[in-house]
Amino acid sequence: VNQAMKDILTGDAPKDGFSHVDMAYVEERFKESFSMDQYVAECLDKKAAIELRKVAFRKKFLRILFAPVLLSSEQAPIGAVVLIEDITKLIELDRMKLDFVSMAAHELRTPLTSIIGHISILVEEGAGFDTEQKTFLNRTLVSAHELLALINNILNTSKIERGTLLLNKRPIDWKKLLDQLVFDHKTQANDKHIEIHLDLPKEPLPYVYGDTLQITEVFNNLLGNAITYTQENGKITIKASVDAGTVITAVTDTGIGISKEAQEHLFTKFYRVTGALDESSNSKGTGLGLYISKSIIDLHHGKIWVESEHGKGSTFYVQLPVSKTGKSN
Repeated sequence: VNQAMKDILTGDAPKDGFSHVDMAYVEERFKESFSMDQYVAECLDKKAAIELRKVAFRKKFLRILFAPVLLSSEQAPIGAVVLIEDITKLIELDRMKLDFVSMAAHELRTPLTSIIGHISILVEEGAGFDTEQKTFLNRTLVSAHELLALINNILNTSKIERGTLLLNKRPIDWKKLLDQLVFDHKTQANDKHIEIHLDLPKEPLPYVYGDTLQITEVFNNLLGNAITYTQENGKITIKASVDAGTVITAVTDTGIGISKEAQEHLFTKFYRVTGALDESSNSKGTGLGLYISKSIIDLHHGKIWVESEHGKGSTFYVQLPVSKTGKSN
C-alpha cells in the first residue's frame, strides 16, 4: 500500500505511520462499496485481470484493476495486484462538458422542431415546386431529422449520466412492437434493396415488461445501424425466443462485420468504429447510439451484447424480462 492510497483514504487513514495502512485496513474501508476479497478471488481463479471502471466511494469515484501475479501460465498465481486510481476530477470534468453541450442542445431543439414542422408542410403540399426543388426540400428535411436525432442523443446521454432518465414501465405486446419496427424501417431498407425478415416462434410470445418508447429507441438504433452497415441486396433478420423468464431478440445483418477489437469498446460513450466499416457507410454518427442503448437496457435489468465476425455480418442480442402479468400474444 503506497502513499497514493493514503491520499484516497484521507480522513480515514491513521496519522501515526505508513505501516498501519495495510490491505486489511483498505478492505475494511471499501467494504461499504464492494467486496475486494470477492474480486481478488475471482481474478486468481480465472487467472485474468478484472476492471471496475467507475466505483463510487463516499465522495470519490475510483477505477480499480485486479490482476493476478503469474510466474508462468501453467502455475497457480502467487498473489494479486490491486491498482486503484482516483478518477473523481475526470468524472467532474466530463460532467461539466456534458452539461455545457446538453444546455446548448436543449436551446437548439425548439427552433429546430419548428423548422422541421414548416419544411414538412412544404413537402406535403408540394404545390408550386418543380422536381429539383422537391428533392432539395426532402434532403433538407432528412438532414433536419438527423440533427434532431443527434440533439436528442446528447440530451438522453446527459439524463443517463445524471441518473434522471425516467422509465414508464408496463407490459409490452412484443410481437406488435416487432411488427411495427419492421414496418417503420421498410422504406429505408427498400432504398438499399435490403430484405427485413421477422422470425418468430410458433408459440405465442409473452409480454415484455418495460418502457415502450425507450425500448423502441434501442431497436431503432440497432435496425438503423444494420441497414447503414449492410450493403445493397443484403438481408436483416429479427428473431425472438423465450429463455428462463426473459425474451431474447436478435438483430442479424449480412454486413461486413465488426472486428474483435472494436467489439470490446462498442458500447462505450463516443466510440466509433474506424476503418472499412466506417468508410463503407459514410456514417456521421456521434458514437452515442449504442452507449444509450446499453444504458436503457441496463435500466430494464436486461442485457445487450454483440456477436460478429469480420466479413460475415453481425448479430446484436437484447434480453429483457417477461412481464409478470403473464400476458402473451
